[in-house]
Amino acid sequence: MTRQTGSFPKRTALLILTAAAALSATAGPVCKDDETSRSDKTLTRSRVTALKTLTPPVIDGKLDDPVWQRTTAYTDFRTFEPDYGTPISEPTFAYVAYDQENLYFAFRCVDSHPGQIQASFTKRDNMFSDDVVAVFLDTYNDCQGAYVFMANPYGVQGDIMMNAQGNGDPSSADFVWESKGCINDDGYCVEMKVPLQSIRFAGGDNVSMGLGLHRQIIRTSERTFFPEIIPGQGSLIGQSAVVQYQGLHDSRVLELLPAATWTQQKTHEDGSMHQTLNRQEFGVTAKIGLTPTLTLDGTYNPDFSQVEADARQLDEVNSRYAIFYSETRPFFIEGQEQFEFAGFTMASPIDVAVHTRTIVNPVAGAKVAGKLGPHNTVASIIALDDYPGENGSSKAGIGIFRLKHLLGEDSYIGGLATTRDMGGHYNRTAGIDVRKRYRNAWRFDGNLLASVSGNPEDGGSGGGTVNLFSTYEKRNLDISAAIHHISKNFALDPGYVRRTGVSSAGVQVMRRFFGNDENLSRPLAWAFRSFSLQAIRTGVYMEGLHDQRDNMLEGAAQLWLELGLPRTTSLHFSYTKASEIYTARSFDVDYAYARLSSQPCSWLTVYSSLISGGYIYYDPDDPYQGDRRNISMAITLKPTRDLSLDLTHSRSIFYRRSSGEQIYDFRLFRGKLTYQINQYLYVRGIAEYDAMNNILTSDFLASFTYIPGTVIHVGYGSSYEKLKYMAPDYVEANRFMAVRNGFFLKASYNWIL
Repeated sequence: MTRQTGSFPKRTALLILTAAAALSATAGPVCKDDETSRSDKTLTRSRVTALKTLTPPVIDGKLDDPVWQRTTAYTDFRTFEPDYGTPISEPTFAYVAYDQENLYFAFRCVDSHPGQIQASFTKRDNMFSDDVVAVFLDTYNDCQGAYVFMANPYGVQGDIMMNAQGNGDPSSADFVWESKGCINDDGYCVEMKVPLQSIRFAGGDNVSMGLGLHRQIIRTSERTFFPEIIPGQGSLIGQSAVVQYQGLHDSRVLELLPAATWTQQKTHEDGSMHQTLNRQEFGVTAKIGLTPTLTLDGTYNPDFSQVEADARQLDEVNSRYAIFYSETRPFFIEGQEQFEFAGFTMASPIDVAVHTRTIVNPVAGAKVAGKLGPHNTVASIIALDDYPGENGSSKAGIGIFRLKHLLGEDSYIGGLATTRDMGGHYNRTAGIDVRKRYRNAWRFDGNLLASVSGNPEDGGSGGGTVNLFSTYEKRNLDISAAIHHISKNFALDPGYVRRTGVSSAGVQVMRRFFGNDENLSRPLAWAFRSFSLQAIRTGVYMEGLHDQRDNMLEGAAQLWLELGLPRTTSLHFSYTKASEIYTARSFDVDYAYARLSSQPCSWLTVYSSLISGGYIYYDPDDPYQGDRRNISMAITLKPTRDLSLDLTHSRSIFYRRSSGEQIYDFRLFRGKLTYQINQYLYVRGIAEYDAMNNILTSDFLASFTYIPGTVIHVGYGSSYEKLKYMAPDYVEANRFMAVRNGFFLKASYNWIL
């Protein structure tokens, strides 16, 4: 029985490989270069000409190099927010060039109000609320995803690995490239240099890549793209332009990143501070290009401590599920998009199939990711985790294997196999997923996963999940539907699973209205004129769910309205009528929700939200019906280009409905002050106060980043509680006492060979 269980993912992986090989024999081009059949007409993908140069431009943001004078300017930028297809309000010129070692891009962005350009001098990946320009680069021209290189008017960088639908996490990638921006009297200019060693692409004398060019203007709420994005005509990447490069040098990457960390911690014990940790560690990470399209990453004794701790969340007080925290550790960040699994969307009980935060403290790890030929992508992770379990530390072995066979546009068939073993307990999962685009406006996602978990002596128990999702998208209308089923005994240890033993079905219809729509009703036309509205979105969502454990039904029905206004302002209102099953009882979880976000001026960003309605006190032994009110407010102040202050206040109040008794009032206050000294160095301080538990924490950090991987971090943190020591116990007091503190120093060097 043990041998059979252990071979479960291997057999499934072999089946996946066999199916992919069979499909490869008949598959056509992954993403067509020329004509792509669209629902009502045939559109030709735009062509971009890149100028090959022997004299590279100086990356200084001035655009006075001869290469830019000889290069074709691309100007037909069209909006995809707040509406589709409207010409950009400010003239924009984009240029493309290259040599054997680098790709070059430049933007000249005219602005009729240069004093209102939104730009901050900040750290990397913290400029997405600024005016920005970006390059979307589908290096394989397979319409599955793209590198995104972004820069604000000062040249501050942001980079993303984006999927075909245009989604991506800013923390998911940090590449080595150059950028520089310069604000002038009529707008700003940005230059970018992307070394070929920083990207993966198929070699050859003639290389085709998908290319999109982007400009965002905060003042007018415009997000624009070249070439034009037409809703219902395929994925975002599938509508990108095609650029041809000749004679690129496809050198294989080789990087070595040694890192050293010193950590010291003290804790208040027996009336005084005592050192509880003094540790020095050395680790190394390496990246090797096995082929131009396939890389191997390995790490030994890595420092996976986070530079900035996870911000606390309101749901930490009373939640049915474990809190989801995003991945921030460098080794796991790159390549996360490879593990995206189709079908986990629209109220799925599984958020992600691979959540690397479940690998808590890896001793060693290895990753392989990239392409095998033009039609297959592969990604895998192997790690040994020194897991701090409830009964002391125990080693956990983790293996994850992912394969996708590309079918054209953003369509594919893929497979996933995972294994996790710790202390005699094992979990194996394997399955397939499919994404298929049909007549461009329709997209279908689905998956099947099976699992076996247990101990070697008992043979384990099995479970499974089925998830189906379909969406139809046009300019004014979206229709989506989903079916999810997950059995009681299904387990996916490397993923994030919120709930098992449920079956559900849901549907959502969203309607969009724009001010220039034909046949717009008089009330809507009046609303657009009177309130400077840019877009109105409204919709309905309905879901029914069967709880298999208790054989009971729950459901939800939601109506919502969202208004889009200038200055990237959004107003959202919704009301949800819903019930929830918990411990064989049905509870009322009706609630109203309101949200406001806006950048009313260049130095101020505001956000606020309110949830009010029924809620459950999640005590498995004594749950009861209650009511909650959650309030969140956030303000970002940027008094100068290099200084930023973030202030947040969150509050959750819960009452027992039967008696009106207040059970808890959880209040969090958080402030973060950041000063960017230059493009490499910043200092920041964070203070957070938990008013319910009377806990005050502070963190200070000085961070120097030359390029991703070449960093020095110096940090100090402390925690205070309203206590005093009265031997032999600690008792409550009116003043704060330091109960613990810590200091760390981390240095690493990215040695690119």
